[in-house]
Amino acid sequence: MRFKSINRRVFRVGVMCFLLLCMAGCSEENLPYISRLHQTYVVQDDFQDTLKAEYKNLAAFEEDERHDAPAAEHYMAKARDASWGKKVAPDTLEMYPDIPKKYHRKINEARDMLLDAIDTMFIPENEGLLAIAQTKYDCWLHYRNELKNRPANLACEEDFYNALRNLQMPGAYSGVFNVYFGSNETQLSGEGFETVREVAEIYGNRSHWTIILTGHTDSVGNRTKNKTLSLRRAVAVKNALAQYGVDFDNIAISADGEERVAGEGDADNAESRRVSIAFKPGFVTDSVIRDISEYEGWRHIGGN
Repeated sequence: MRFKSINRRVFRVGVMCFLLLCMAGCSEENLPYISRLHQTYVVQDDFQDTLKAEYKNLAAFEEDERHDAPAAEHYMAKARDASWGKKVAPDTLEMYPDIPKKYHRKINEARDMLLDAIDTMFIPENEGLLAIAQTKYDCWLHYRNELKNRPANLACEEDFYNALRNLQMPGAYSGVFNVYFGSNETQLSGEGFETVREVAEIYGNRSHWTIILTGHTDSVGNRTKNKTLSLRRAVAVKNALAQYGVDFDNIAISADGEERVAGEGDADNAESRRVSIAFKPGFVTDSVIRDISEYEGWRHIGGN
């Protein structure tokens, strides 16, 4: 079964319990709610509907299980706003003053990833998972604030990253750009620089994204030399991207040489002399898993 959008159809997805690690001396009384953070939730087609359902779930858990009235009201208020179609932003670190500073960087980076994913990955296939990611982020902050420095495997944090990893790449970012070269050349043409500029604009300042460059050649000449030539072409494109403001650390390069020539039977095919450029957000798996029920840590428990 493939995980895809079906109008108004509801999938109930549960999350398997993770093996909880506890430091020596810790008891169940010391960590009373860690093992219960994986909550059953509802994935719907619509972002707002899923937000509403998830925040209601969190509110009910805080009210019924933990008797935390302020937290329950906070989540219910967000559920009401979602039901009225209002924009509901994820919580901020400033709302949780007891979170130790050592967690601040990771939490802020996660929020940046979430906002970027909502901005760039908002397609029908992703709406439910984006809403799940937002509510799990809020849950993560809430419990880290309560735990302070106490060690724990927070299931909400795991669920947050799992939701982002399973997003599907929108068409604007799933395609591959190509920079073409003349025979035995490593210099970019004017058209090549224009492609690089376009890639840099799409990339923007997304520090958690990687631009993947793969150099290629035609099959004319020595195989070893072609391998080196393809690498030099990839390096040339990397340097050009840096001129447009892309950080070197966010560019990965590889050299395929003549392993993937374009066309068949044409050793001197000009389209083979290229560097292919692809985007990879840090939160998306290499091979996106479209059927969430097949992913480790997720379990489909019903739906119609």
